[in-house]
Amino acid sequence: MMAITKKVTSDYEKRIQLAIAAIKAGQEPNVPAASESFDVNRRTLYRCLAGTTVSHTEAHQEQQQLTPPEENAIFKWCFAQDNIGFAPRLDTVKDMALHLEFKRT
Repeated sequence: MMAITKKVTSDYEKRIQLAIAAIKAGQEPNVPAASESFDVNRRTLYRCLAGTTVSHTEAHQEQQQLTPPEENAIFKWCFAQDNIGFAPRLDTVKDMALHLEFKRT
């Protein structure tokens, strides 16, 4: 049995969003056609269109320690450090995350 990875999940969520956009733009005539075109579950697509189901990311947002802008800041900082030849160490990244969380509270 294959374990569900973050990449597989995010790819599926992207396909759902594309299917919703195609239906709303009139590129797909109905939900069954869109679910087949984008290879997503028809019931899930119906629920997302009705607003009863949200994406995995949105559903667990309140459980995150950092806000998306804080995560993005750390992400950019890590790439900036790597670009100048200093690979960020895990403990440094963790300290930065803790500092951002402490500063917010």
